[in-house]
Amino acid sequence: MNNPGSPPIPAPPGPSSDGTRRVLDHWFRHEYGRLVAILTRQLGAARLGLAEDVVQDALLRASQVWPYRGVPPNPTAWLLVTARNRARDICRRDSRWSAAVDQITHTIESTATQACEQEAATFAHEIRDAELRMMMVCCHPRLSTDGQLALILKTLAGFGEQEIAAAFLVKRETVAKRLVRARRTLRDERIETDLPPDAELPGRVKTILHALYLLFNEGYKASTGEVIIRAELCREADRLLAQLQAWPPADLPETQAMAALFAFHQARFPARLDEAGQPILLAEQNRSRWDRTLLRRGMACLARSAAGDQVSRYHLEAGIAACHSLAPSYEKTDWNRIIDLYARLEKLAPSPAVSINRALALAEATNDRAGLEHLTTAVDERQVADYHLYFSAKAKLLHGIGSPEALPTLEHAIALAPLSVEKEQLQGLRERWEQT
Repeated sequence: MNNPGSPPIPAPPGPSSDGTRRVLDHWFRHEYGRLVAILTRQLGAARLGLAEDVVQDALLRASQVWPYRGVPPNPTAWLLVTARNRARDICRRDSRWSAAVDQITHTIESTATQACEQEAATFAHEIRDAELRMMMVCCHPRLSTDGQLALILKTLAGFGEQEIAAAFLVKRETVAKRLVRARRTLRDERIETDLPPDAELPGRVKTILHALYLLFNEGYKASTGEVIIRAELCREADRLLAQLQAWPPADLPETQAMAALFAFHQARFPARLDEAGQPILLAEQNRSRWDRTLLRRGMACLARSAAGDQVSRYHLEAGIAACHSLAPSYEKTDWNRIIDLYARLEKLAPSPAVSINRALALAEATNDRAGLEHLTTAVDERQVADYHLYFSAKAKLLHGIGSPEALPTLEHAIALAPLSVEKEQLQGLRERWEQT
C-alpha cells in the first residue's frame, strides 16, 4: 500500500541503476517530511532531532536494502518500523532518554501499526494533521525568523543545507548554525505540537507561506544540480500549500494568491524545456502545450484571493503570472500592466530580481535603453556581484542598444552561471551575437 496521494512506486530495476536512485530520491523528498512530522507528533517537538536522525537512518537503510530486495508493499510502514527500531536503540544507549524508552517505542509502534492496518483515508488524515502541526512547530514565535524558515525547509521539505543556503543567499555554515539553534530552542523551551492560539495564527501562516514560496522557487529555477527545473519540489510546495488551504483558519487571501501563482507557473512546465532538457525562453514557448486545467485553477484562486482588503506580494506576482498566462502570444502581452505590477512589487517587496524583471518589461514595452536605465539605477551592482541573472539581463539590454560592453558582460554572466544548462544557453546566445 502506497501513501494516499503519492504515485505508485515501481520496483527498482537493479541494485545500482539510475532507476533505483530516482525512486529513492523521490521517496526521500516525499516521505522525509511526512515521516518526521508523524514521529514528532508522537514524540514531541523537543525530540525533533531524534525524529530527524532516525528517519534519515531509515531512508539510508532503504537505499541499501530496496535495490536488492525490491520496494516493500507498504514503504511507509517499513520506514516507520525501521525508524522505530533505531529510536529504541538510541534511547537505550542515551541516558537522557532512557526513562522514556517504553513510551517512545509504544508511540512509534502504534504509528507504524496505523500505516499498516488503518483505512487509507484515516491514515491520510493522520499525515495531514501531523504535517500541519509540524508546520506550526517550525514557525513557533520563540524561534527566529531565519530559524523558522530554515527548519520548515529542512524538516518538512527535505532540503539539504546547501539548498537552503542557496535560497537564503547565505553560507552553508550559517544555515547549519540556524538549524542547531532552532532545534535547541524547541528542546529547551519544551515546545509542543499543539496548534497555536488564534491570535498567533496569522503570523505563523505568513512564515509558512514564505517558506513554501522559497521551496517552490528552488524547484522552478534550481540553484544546484544538473537540471534547471525540479518539478518535484514545486509539487511538494503545492501539496503542503493545499494542506494549508484545507484548514479554514489558514485559508487567507494570501494563501489563495500563492495557490494561483503556483498554478500559473506549473501550467507552463510542459513548454519550458526542449527534448535535450535545455530551457526554452518564454518568447519561444509553444503556448498550446500549457496546461489549461492549471491555468483555470490559477484564475479561480486569483479571484478568491481578492476577498481581502490588502494586497500581498503573492497577489502582485500572481497578477504578473496571469498576464503572461492569458496573453495569446508573447508579442500581445500586456507589458504596461506588468510594468505597473512590478513597480508596486518594488515598493512592497524590493529585491534585485524584481528590479531586473521590471527593467526587462520596460525594454519590451518601450526600448532597451529605458530598461537599461532602470536596471543600472534600481540595482546596486555591488549587491549582485555573484548574480548571473543580473549580468545576463544587462548584457541583453546592452546588446539591444549596440554597446560594445554587451559581449564582455555576457561572458561574465556565463562565468557566474551555477548550472551547466544555463551556461550552455548563454554560450549559445554568445555564438549568435558573434555571428551578427
